Amino acid sequence: MAIDITEYWTEPPPTPSPRLQQWLARIRSGWRPNKRIRTLGYHEAAEFYGIYIWEYLNVIRPALQERQ
Repeated sequence: MAIDITEYWTEPPPTPSPRLQQWLARIRSGWRPNKRIRTLGYHEAAEFYGIYIWEYLNVIRPALQERQ
């Protein structure tokens, strides 16, 4: 199911996108993005992960930084 990643940019969505929990579980289990993924801007990264921009900026990116 594709979402409009720009729908929630400055505020959190009322419910998390379907893929957010999947990615958090992968990150917590040790997954790390490769160099290509690490160099994506926030818009492209949100597209890659299939989540809203707000979720990337406020959930996924901090989770990745915490695991470094």
